[in-house]
Amino acid sequence: MNHVQSAKPTSCGPAPNFANRRHLSSFRGLCGRRCSAMLCLISFCLILLLESPANARSKTVEKLAPRDTIELRVWRWTALRDGVLEALQLNNTFTIDSNGTLDLPMIGNIVAAGLREKELAELISDRLQARSGRQERADTTVKRIQDPSSDITGSVEHPGKQKAPEAPADAADGSPSAVASERTGVEKGQVEAQPSVRGSDITWEPAAEQQQALDGERLKMNALLNELSAARLEIAAARREALAARQTARNGTVRYNQNLATERQRAATLMQELDAVRTDRGALEQKLFAVRTDRGLLEQKLFAALREVDALNKSVQPARGDHEAVLRRELAAARAELDTMQRGARDASAQARAVADTMAGQGQALKQQRRRAEELALDLEAAQREAEGLKAKAILADREKAAMLEARHSMEASLAEAQRALDEERHKAERFERELTAARQTIDALKTRANLAAVAQTNAIKDRQVAEAALKRVGDALELERQRADSVRRERDAAKADREKAVILEARHSMGASLAEAQRALDEERHMAERFERELTAARQTIDALKTRANLAAVAQTNAIKDRQVAEAALKRVGDALELERQRADSVRRERDAAKANREKAAILEARHSMGASLAEAQRALDEERHKAERFERELTAARQTIDALKTRANLTAVAQTNAIKDRQVAEAALKRAGDELERERERADSAARDLASARRERDAAKQEASRVSTELSAALEQERNKAIGLARDLSAARKAIDIVKAKGERRTERMKRAPKARATAVPRADVSARLGAQPARQPLRENHKVKVKRPSRSVLVATIALPDALLPTRPPKLGSR
Repeated sequence: MNHVQSAKPTSCGPAPNFANRRHLSSFRGLCGRRCSAMLCLISFCLILLLESPANARSKTVEKLAPRDTIELRVWRWTALRDGVLEALQLNNTFTIDSNGTLDLPMIGNIVAAGLREKELAELISDRLQARSGRQERADTTVKRIQDPSSDITGSVEHPGKQKAPEAPADAADGSPSAVASERTGVEKGQVEAQPSVRGSDITWEPAAEQQQALDGERLKMNALLNELSAARLEIAAARREALAARQTARNGTVRYNQNLATERQRAATLMQELDAVRTDRGALEQKLFAVRTDRGLLEQKLFAALREVDALNKSVQPARGDHEAVLRRELAAARAELDTMQRGARDASAQARAVADTMAGQGQALKQQRRRAEELALDLEAAQREAEGLKAKAILADREKAAMLEARHSMEASLAEAQRALDEERHKAERFERELTAARQTIDALKTRANLAAVAQTNAIKDRQVAEAALKRVGDALELERQRADSVRRERDAAKADREKAVILEARHSMGASLAEAQRALDEERHMAERFERELTAARQTIDALKTRANLAAVAQTNAIKDRQVAEAALKRVGDALELERQRADSVRRERDAAKANREKAAILEARHSMGASLAEAQRALDEERHKAERFERELTAARQTIDALKTRANLTAVAQTNAIKDRQVAEAALKRAGDELERERERADSAARDLASARRERDAAKQEASRVSTELSAALEQERNKAIGLARDLSAARKAIDIVKAKGERRTERMKRAPKARATAVPRADVSARLGAQPARQPLRENHKVKVKRPSRSVLVATIALPDALLPTRPPKLGSR
């Protein structure tokens, strides 16, 4: 006798509706059809395999707890205070610490334990709005990241082909001992099959989470479209600003041309005035030459008059000598009158000596006055030359001052132009930074989308693998219900394949559409940036041309101002020379009139008054020389005062020139600083352009990576399809083997039905089977039974069944030997 002792089973948890409804009915059907104990054992093991993952599946906890990991996503980064930087730091995964607090950058600690995901998202949005101080709120989403699913940890001790246990003889007879043996075998199979699946934990991702992920992708796509619309609006605003700047430049060009035409007209007018001044100068020079000629004639006449006076003086002395000779000849006749005549002669000689001494003194005084007058004339000429030099210096200082002012204005204009160019470079750098930020966000969104698509594809593959394994187990368990199981399996496979295809196609279409849209947006942005650069280059060339024309006009205007100043100075000098020549002509005319009057008086008084006239003439000449000396002294004093005034003016001009030089140095330093700032801004713009190029390269690399991932996913999908086809072939082979076994079992059952004892015990056996089927499948049997097993009276057909590895028991059945 074989003694079979069943071990004490471990209680299982409550089975889900799937096990209660479908598989228990399948078990009843199997028992109702009087299947063998091995098939019952296999079916019950499959039921436990399906129950255990369902029981081990953890329910989703609505509220957050310590040590939970969440994924934070913040949209509308324009509502944040730090913009893109804060959004990049917040878009990350965070873990709640053991105290239940969540540490977020730029926000601080938040008590997250006990809150739901939506409540935590609203709390973070409130904190961000309070921090930014704006009315606009950032869209915040919080998603808890589930723990990764674990695989089945059971093991098969003896894989491969195993012999099916022999059916006891009592099973054919339908005795109660056979029923008890089957019951014991079922309990034993339950006990032995349970450890094979204990500890398994399979997480099934429901369709709601996939729909939620799809909704999230759509929200992200809408956000990207909104950001793209905002970027397009910014580009339109930039275009309007560029058009306004271009119109302003055109208006400035028109105004500059008008000012240039006005300055040219003024220059032409000044040239005409300069020609007229030069003509007047020629006429004045001719008049001056005529005056100088008249002056030479007057001087010659004056010298002739002086020679006549000298001749008269010389003629007076011989007449006096003849008179003395006559007196001497008359001395002999009139001795009486000799003493008187001698006294008269002595008196006349004394008077003549006194007159000669007086004339000699007057001649020396006249020579001294003439030398003094010549010295004063030389001093006056030197003073005039010095005054002219100082005037020339003053004119040069005025010119330099005007040049300094012009240079200062030009430097201010160039500084303003450099500032405008600096502002334009800053705007360009900011535009490049915005484009780079948008490109980086697009790249991050594409990367995130590709990662999510890859994760979704991986999860789909895992789910498909798990589903295929479950299908394989369910197909092996429900082999007897082939028609219904096949129809259900086909419908489920078709629905799952349609869903997977729809999800994959939708993900691919969304990814392709987003990639195409992003590519088109980036191409448009690139073309727009290139067009802006071309327009900026053309504007810079126009500005350079305008600068060149402005510099030429400024040079022409400066030259015209200098020519005008030179003409005014020349006209002033000509006027001063003309006034001086007029004064000299008046003095010469007065001298000529005086000389004429003297000659007339000398002619009237004749010889009698010749000495008195000579003395008067000498006195008048002396007085005239004194007047000339006094006039020369006054002119010298005025010239010295003019020299002092010119020196003061020259000092003031030197101080102004020094200030102008300082101002020019300050302007040059400011211009240099502006140039350095412009160079730095250009370097920043170049760096932003390089960053944009690198971002574009990263975007291209992300596209290539996405295409590579798509190709790999397609290859994996094809491989999984091939694997599914192979599993289907194995399943068909298993079904054929089971059909063979079933046919053999049916033939054996028919042979058993021929026996009369089997017909007599059919009704009690059906009642026992019904009671056994009515008994709950998950009720543990805790009693030990000892059953006497008789040797079978008939020969038993031994068959070998090749079971899959997942259906093999953990240890072989324990059979007692007699």
